[in-house]
Amino acid sequence: MERQLRDITKVSENQFGFMPGRSTMEAIYLLRRVLEKYKEKKRDIHMVFIDLEKAYDRVPRDIIWWALEKKRVMDELTINIQDDMPWCMLFADDIVLVDETREGVNTKLEIWRKALESKGFQISRTKTEYMECKFSNSNNESRGEVKIENQELPKSEHFRYLGSIITTAGEIDADMAHRIKAGWCKWRSASGVLCDKRIPARLKGKFYRTTIRPAMLYGTECWATKKQHVDKMSVAEMRMLRWMCGKTRQDRIRNECIREWCSFTMRATLRRSLLYSTLRNSLLSSPPFLSISSSSSSAATNHLCSSQQNPTTLPPPSPNHTSPISNPNPRTRTPLEKQFETWVDKLKPGFTPSDVDEALRSQSDPDLALDIFRWTAQHRHYKHNHLTYLTMIQISVSAKRFYHAQTLIEEVIAGACSPSVPLYNSMIRFCCGRKFLFNRAFDVYKKMLKSDDTKPSLETYTLLFNSLLRKFNKLNVCYVYLHAVRSLTKQMKAAGVIPDAFVLNMIVKAYSKCLEVDEAIRVFREMGLYGCEPNGYTYSYITKGLCEKGRVSQGLGFYKEMRGKNLVPKSSTYMILICSLAMERRFEDANEIVFDMLGNSMAPDLLTYKTLLEGLCREGRGSDAFDLLEELRKKDSMMNEKTYKTLLNGLHFVSGD
Repeated sequence: MERQLRDITKVSENQFGFMPGRSTMEAIYLLRRVLEKYKEKKRDIHMVFIDLEKAYDRVPRDIIWWALEKKRVMDELTINIQDDMPWCMLFADDIVLVDETREGVNTKLEIWRKALESKGFQISRTKTEYMECKFSNSNNESRGEVKIENQELPKSEHFRYLGSIITTAGEIDADMAHRIKAGWCKWRSASGVLCDKRIPARLKGKFYRTTIRPAMLYGTECWATKKQHVDKMSVAEMRMLRWMCGKTRQDRIRNECIREWCSFTMRATLRRSLLYSTLRNSLLSSPPFLSISSSSSSAATNHLCSSQQNPTTLPPPSPNHTSPISNPNPRTRTPLEKQFETWVDKLKPGFTPSDVDEALRSQSDPDLALDIFRWTAQHRHYKHNHLTYLTMIQISVSAKRFYHAQTLIEEVIAGACSPSVPLYNSMIRFCCGRKFLFNRAFDVYKKMLKSDDTKPSLETYTLLFNSLLRKFNKLNVCYVYLHAVRSLTKQMKAAGVIPDAFVLNMIVKAYSKCLEVDEAIRVFREMGLYGCEPNGYTYSYITKGLCEKGRVSQGLGFYKEMRGKNLVPKSSTYMILICSLAMERRFEDANEIVFDMLGNSMAPDLLTYKTLLEGLCREGRGSDAFDLLEELRKKDSMMNEKTYKTLLNGLHFVSGD
């Protein structure tokens, strides 16, 4: 029924309430835009905010049926007295009348009173308020007062219009304080969830974005924001986030860490709002730059644009119109705004993704690059491709804007651009470097497997194997991820990807860590098939695995083979082999390896020395142990006096001296 009524009826452009494609943001924006324009021209403006008493109870039913027959609905009540926007704006029963003079707004108010009261409506004498915005330098006071019949309207310094605070000074400080207060009210109502330690911080962050942040950012699209406003909002946000994480400033945790725990930041959003609001004077004639623009609001926007493009004229609200005075002190744009305007001018209509990519790479400020990336995406007949997304992700990661990078990755996964192997590899690299995005890296990998044009490459498998090997820090955890290593190896072979020595070494290391030494040796034997030569890391991983498995003789054989190729093992391989040989009472081989280790400028630790020397004492070779200690002291330049005395006391204790 509503759809049919909207199809057959016509509502004037002055009505913003319950209209498709329109919202309170558009009405607030128009009113603030008028205040900014008159403040810039240093001219006074007068406003009356009309409120009707029991508007819905006083609606004349006979007029409604008659209006429906004429297909003009409620516009028939005031259609003949409505001015152009923004001099007259309606939102349901809330009416705003604007004029340049007090006499003009008084005359309009009297006309509206007679028209409404003749139809049965009643203007509230207590809720209707008058506001005078004196932006001129003149001290001349307008004669008379704004009255309804014989009752003078109260003169207000600020008025809450559609949830936004409008002040006589045209500033947004009062509205910003009101938004912060509204955010804290929402916070208190949701504190039971946000302060619950059992709920993860990331889930709290999502809940915060859904409930608290919209209350704080309501109406910010219409603000002419300054840096001080962004700072105040950011301070309020940080207090909420710290409270939500259970941290205080005494914990000495940086703000970036708090934001990263909650996986979002408000500063970037407010910063873009600052940039957009300060540039709209120069960009309103281009395609809509604000999110509140729509097809239904284009008339109002064009109405303002026409007055901005011709600065010598303003829409005449009354016969008392005078030519505006130019502003001798215009607001100076910041270097960031000038740089943004420069690149906007360079990106002429019809720009291509390669042009956008060049613009992004030329930016030294990552936030400015993101602003250009988002601004270009709003243009018709343009769509970002894999090249621009890859560049933007790289810029965000290098500048540590991790939340923005994560958002861009989610957009790519959702199909925002055509896929490419470099783009997917860059996404996997970022996800592998973030602990809580580890599983997301494999989601991207699965997407590559299903695609026909973006099959995984050697770089893809290198990144995934490397991220898996980082989990092999504990023996019980190794077995959990060993299955993933096996599956990834099989998929790599099935895809026809030829691994290099680095990938094969990671596979050998995974098997050796889990004591699957036979599998590690099998991969070692297959390295020649792929044109790879085993290096020192390969032999070290296998030797350590064999010694931990108890197959010391086989491990010693791999060690000798490695030394026969002039490859030097790692110090950990030396020490575990020495300890294993000493525990099997093969002291001659252990001594030989110790001196080989010292010859390669590496020294065993205290535990290795004690295992070897005390083992000799327990075998009844105490004199050999003392002689060996003295010889080791001469050759080991890194053995200090404390280590020497500790070893000497241990030998005396074991030998019973």
